[in-house]
Amino acid sequence: ARRCGPAAPRSPGSGACRSRNCNRRRIAGPEHQGVAEDCIGKLCVVQVKDGPTLLKTLKRGSRKGMFRLESWNAPPREDVKLAWAARVIDIRPR
Repeated sequence: ARRCGPAAPRSPGSGACRSRNCNRRRIAGPEHQGVAEDCIGKLCVVQVKDGPTLLKTLKRGSRKGMFRLESWNAPPREDVKLAWAARVIDIRPR
């Protein structure tokens, strides 16, 4: 997984981060506590509870409040608790 640094404000309610191994900037929707229903099945910037901020495709976990995090280049993480998730709404080259 590619980790993102803290979101840098772009406009009210949005954030941006750059992955270490990619020359692209990802623009995510507003951060909030919890995970909105519209994040499920979408590419998101996620904050693992007491852990890193990651770029993952979000799926439901096997238990309520838990999520499966899918990656393009790593095995899925099963039943992860998240602090928040924000949908990626744009990916732009630098």
